[in-house]
Amino acid sequence: ERKESDVAVLIYTSGTTGEPKGVPLTHANLAANLAAVRAHIEVRPADVFLSVLPLSHMFEMMGGCLAPLSVGARVAYLRTVKPSAILDAFATGTITVFIAVPRLLAVLKGGIEQTFARLRLGRAFTWLRHGARHLSSRSRKKLFWFIHKKIGPRFRYFVSGGAALDRDTARFWDDLGFTVLEGYGLTECAPVLTANQPEHVRLGTVGRPVEGVTIRIAADGEIEARGPNIFSGYADNPRATAEAFSLDGWLKTGDVGTIDTGGYLTIQSRKKDVIVTAAGMNVYPEDVEASLVRVKGVKECTVIGLDRGQGESVHAVLALEKGCEAAHAVAEANKNLDSLQHITDWTVWEGELPKTTTLKVKKSDVKEIIAKGIARQTSAGGREKADTVKRIIGAVVRRDPAAILDEDRLADDLHVTSLDRADVLHRLELEYRRDLPDSVIGPATTVADLARLTQEKHAAPALHLRMWTYTPRMIRFRAQAQAALIYPLMRFVGAPVAEGTEQFLSLSGPCILAANHVSYFDQSMIFASLPAARSARIATAARSAFFFEETGKTLFIKAWKRFCFEFCTIVLGAFALHQKQHVQESLAFMGRLLDRGISLLIFPEGERTRDGVLLPFQGGLGRMVQEFRVPVVPVRCKNLDKIFPRGSWRIQRGHAVIVFGDPLYFGPGADPAEIVRRVKESIEAL
Repeated sequence: ERKESDVAVLIYTSGTTGEPKGVPLTHANLAANLAAVRAHIEVRPADVFLSVLPLSHMFEMMGGCLAPLSVGARVAYLRTVKPSAILDAFATGTITVFIAVPRLLAVLKGGIEQTFARLRLGRAFTWLRHGARHLSSRSRKKLFWFIHKKIGPRFRYFVSGGAALDRDTARFWDDLGFTVLEGYGLTECAPVLTANQPEHVRLGTVGRPVEGVTIRIAADGEIEARGPNIFSGYADNPRATAEAFSLDGWLKTGDVGTIDTGGYLTIQSRKKDVIVTAAGMNVYPEDVEASLVRVKGVKECTVIGLDRGQGESVHAVLALEKGCEAAHAVAEANKNLDSLQHITDWTVWEGELPKTTTLKVKKSDVKEIIAKGIARQTSAGGREKADTVKRIIGAVVRRDPAAILDEDRLADDLHVTSLDRADVLHRLELEYRRDLPDSVIGPATTVADLARLTQEKHAAPALHLRMWTYTPRMIRFRAQAQAALIYPLMRFVGAPVAEGTEQFLSLSGPCILAANHVSYFDQSMIFASLPAARSARIATAARSAFFFEETGKTLFIKAWKRFCFEFCTIVLGAFALHQKQHVQESLAFMGRLLDRGISLLIFPEGERTRDGVLLPFQGGLGRMVQEFRVPVVPVRCKNLDKIFPRGSWRIQRGHAVIVFGDPLYFGPGADPAEIVRRVKESIEAL
């Protein structure tokens, strides 16, 4: 039987080198913080939280998982932190709360500013934003309605934590009429200590203490905390535990701050040397230094956090022996560090580092000198003129674009993190109007590779996905239109006979119908074999190239293809599916259809066969089934190659047979190739 004092989670706050610090949090710690968070900030059962941070991060575990689930709210998980994917999630109109680290809010801010700059409205937008500050929040929302429409009509607030939110970013979102709730906490506190509240936001502060938490400022300015959510000590580390608490039992946070007369806490600086990155991850300098000193040629070193405006970078200051290259020393040290601890930039120090009388490096002096630009910063050499891709990468990783080489690998040489990758892709997408999936940046991707990708001869084709054609009103219209037009025509031409329809009609939820493809009449014949009320709730994937990329040169052909697109989407419920591009957007669209209870009709061959023999199936079906985890109903269309064969415009009356097979179910770990094989075999067997 579980007790409140039992350990619920054990989280390590240090990295893979040095002495890791295990933070055991009990059920009582988590329950106390959960109750305090819910009392401090209202979480509604109808809320939909957007989650992009790892659940190993206590901020996300508490704010983006435990809090919403405790009241029956929903959580939408994204597999990527790409801003375009986040904006797509907002575009669904269902998101109400977004849990984010400051870097993500800054990237989204930059995307909005870049959009206006590209339209040559940057100055006007800035002027309008500044001028709106005297207006009420409701008035600002009305003024910037076009941005609120992009985020969604149900959106309530951003929650920022894990790292310090810079004032410019906070002010930007406030100017637009959005609510940003900045909070403060530590892993050791499960994790929330203070937070702003929707009705009581004070920019520049991290809010007031949550219920049960008491905050005080020690004589030296350090913030100390006490409460039922605070852990009792590090696992098997009595020395670290003793250092973490004051003599009277208060947790020493290591941060310096002040409390105003309203009880709002302001963080001024960190007493500790711990570096908080843009991702909200803690990096302990002693761990990184321990790896550096093992590199041959490094005489002295110290590691500091340099604030670049979007969180701190892990910055190494190196005193090197003659012949030792800084880039080589950093690369060697990074091999022994976790990717989250990687050194991202460095300075070569001439002479000895400044020290105290006890021979400890004066980090504050070093940091001040580097901040003033006195020391010589070094990175890999480069060219004088940087292209657009290098300029974008340089802006994200805060390096001189001219110092970035074509052969530099984004991960190993330029230390592009997961958040950096999302930022780079977002900026490239805005620059080139291209859809760039996360996979384009891998462990070995070089600057030249990325440049080649953006220089391909044409941009991605436009999307033509229409969610409005699947509203209840359109579904009712489609059922009537199909009953009046499609059903009589198909019965006259093919007199379809349906077999096994109960296999599909007995399903309580949506599914994927996978059919062979022999004729342009396949979809209509399948529909004519079902009740109109069910066929109207089926969305058919149609090849986008047929409507928009193979239109020919004549105006008549273009007009005819456009008419076909309108008719198919409105009357037949089809949607244009790109086979090679816009994969994520297409999957997201199909997922929303399934969420609405609409089944999908897919022709996995991708084209019509000439003789009725199945062509090879495309692998996309396997990915869809793996992604959506809905049953697959195999469907076999027979005799349609005689009624309306490929390559002929002559229609001959015949007798079509539509056979529905038993639903196929696949587990979460099913291999996509195995899914495709089983579906094809099932269709062949019908």
